[in-house]
Amino acid sequence: MPAMSSRWGKILCCVFITAIAGSGFCGEESAVERFKNYGEYRPQPLWFWTGKADLHAIKKQMQDLKDVCGYGGVAIIPFFKDFKPEYLSEEYLELYKQTADYAKEIGFTLSLYDEYAFPSGNGGGNALADNIARFRKAFPLDTLKKLVHKRTEVKNGDTIIYKRKTDGILMALVAANFENVQTSNGKQSKPELDGFGKGEFECIALSERLKDGVLTWQVPQMGKWSILEFACISSDSENNVDYLSYEACKKFTKLVHDRYYEYMPEHFGSTIKTSFFDEPTLYRLDGAVWTPSFNEKFNAKYGYSPETLYPALFYGVGRNTASYRNLLFGFRADLYSGGFMKALNDWCEEHNIKLMGHQDNEEIVNCVGTSADFMKTFKYQRIAGIDKIGGARPAEDFYKLVSSAAYNYDRALVMSETFGAMPALPEELMYEIALDQYVKGINMLIPHAAWLEKNRVIFKPDLGAEDSYYAKRLKPFCNFLSRLNAVLQNEDRVWQNIAVYYPIETLQARHRFGGPLGSYEGGVNIKDANYHKVGKLLTDTLGRDFMYLHPEVFNERCTVEGNKILLNNKEQFNSFDLIIMPCVQTISEENYRKILQFAKNGGAVLFAGDKMPFLSSVSADENPRIEEISREIAKQKNVLILDEPYTNTVGAFIAAHAKSPVEFYGQNLKYIRKVKDGKSVYLVANLSGKMYDAKIRLTGKNFKVLNPHDGNISEAEITPKDPRQKESEDTCLISVKIPPAQGRIFAEY
Repeated sequence: MPAMSSRWGKILCCVFITAIAGSGFCGEESAVERFKNYGEYRPQPLWFWTGKADLHAIKKQMQDLKDVCGYGGVAIIPFFKDFKPEYLSEEYLELYKQTADYAKEIGFTLSLYDEYAFPSGNGGGNALADNIARFRKAFPLDTLKKLVHKRTEVKNGDTIIYKRKTDGILMALVAANFENVQTSNGKQSKPELDGFGKGEFECIALSERLKDGVLTWQVPQMGKWSILEFACISSDSENNVDYLSYEACKKFTKLVHDRYYEYMPEHFGSTIKTSFFDEPTLYRLDGAVWTPSFNEKFNAKYGYSPETLYPALFYGVGRNTASYRNLLFGFRADLYSGGFMKALNDWCEEHNIKLMGHQDNEEIVNCVGTSADFMKTFKYQRIAGIDKIGGARPAEDFYKLVSSAAYNYDRALVMSETFGAMPALPEELMYEIALDQYVKGINMLIPHAAWLEKNRVIFKPDLGAEDSYYAKRLKPFCNFLSRLNAVLQNEDRVWQNIAVYYPIETLQARHRFGGPLGSYEGGVNIKDANYHKVGKLLTDTLGRDFMYLHPEVFNERCTVEGNKILLNNKEQFNSFDLIIMPCVQTISEENYRKILQFAKNGGAVLFAGDKMPFLSSVSADENPRIEEISREIAKQKNVLILDEPYTNTVGAFIAAHAKSPVEFYGQNLKYIRKVKDGKSVYLVANLSGKMYDAKIRLTGKNFKVLNPHDGNISEAEITPKDPRQKESEDTCLISVKIPPAQGRIFAEY
């Protein structure tokens, strides 16, 4: 890595970034020129194929989707049990190829949806498809598996003869002494349920003493001992690929993706630009998804067996609980992101297309039981994504997690699948949702959805060419999206100076298998987790943009230089004046010492949870040092400690320590700022419900105002600087009128 002073001097110079559009590479056109010529940035809806798919009907509807609706492509989803031709058959692939041929002819592009209905990973073996388990039939040993355990209490001093009580692959057999395990308040009432436990936990590995499935063992005279057996088992009801196994997931691409490529290689990278996966998740199998290769791969990474750590997955193990769970759940997150998503992304890169897609149940605050580590799921994914559908699911609270994940891993393309299951969706709300997404970093909205058969629309609205309400409204909306895409759908640097520490270590410390909630809801409700509320306060109330920083990224890519935290990415680099610690109770000593150094150097730190960190995510031996660092940070000048994020107090602290590139007057709007070659582009959205008729102060000098709603381009009405006032030379004051549910783009030149 170059010297930091040299590297960060480049902020003042030109940053050369190749902007990647949804339809290809957009070259060196300015934002204004792209805004004018937005045709190649048209949105691509999901397109459900139901019943007997007919090429004539497909061609007609595809032409209508282009001409009437203003779309630029589609992602085809075979759907329902009676869909014909049979999925992945010769006839089906020939029909798909003919569709791709026609798409090329009319200037349409395709996104390769990788499944028959959803979720991705089973080859049609789900209730919304024909339920033929194509993946299981082809690779019966490579389906999703579950970790189960049995606990047998034993008497002190006995010589026991123990026979295995589980089927499947043995992952661990241990003797565990719970006698000295205590809860955080020093009591022994159900200490196994406490993520903040105290006391020493004694555990003895016994698996190597098994002979023909039988263990003979002398129980110690003192203690409270149990035999714990952990096994990885298959399920006859589970047809999905083992998401935690890269090797198994490559077999899924062999079953599905290779078939498409064999039939139409000429379309990959041209007509077929992307691949789309849909709703993989770990809440299946009671949320205890596991893989047989876990121990072997853990040993390869850490140099020791995880066998004696396994009890922490189901029980509190005293002072070791937080660190053991972070090791196990953290490694499971590595396997998940490095399994399904990486296998698909590798295939896409090898075939000159980009991977997009999203998890299921992204709105679960404790993501450990659903996606393992929500931000990390995007580590290897070219285009990060989220699903905004109906059913009172607050995806908007998590948009910033997805876009932040992209920036953390040095990317900036972010998609959303939006509007599904919203049957009574008014036109104005479509614009509000889109603007809210785009100011929070999404730049590729995938409308849900168009339908081949109009009498079988089960997820309304029908965003096709024949719906009496939407058909005439779609083209202006698609033009609006296309203009936003043209300006924002690229890898230009997103400017931010506020960081929020993502508390995945705290979530992992508090999570366990077999929690009181259903696995679909995450298993364990961590009531004091508030990182999403802090994010919502910043964007929706205070009108400030920010970035979540993942602990791994903070450790590996961030340094402290003076009173700044630097994210040292090649493209998405940033300099943070302030870091906010939401309810962070568990953290690594290395990361926490970095925050301490930042505070000592005069950097601003805001704690907004009921406790400062007191547990280590790495080793219980670090716990006292974590508490000592908390005491030391509390003494620093620019540190504010709150038991919860009070709006006025947080707002005042941020205003004092992190200058905003945008100032609003009278009411806070929402914004995103991107920078390329020293010039800024802002999208400002008015989602307040009332007219904004005032001034906006922007960092920058000369601006064009671009209206994405009607395509109008005008010169910004800049107020001349008053020589009697102390005004920054690098800002300008602009008079604007922005109606509710509208946005404006300000492009510096």
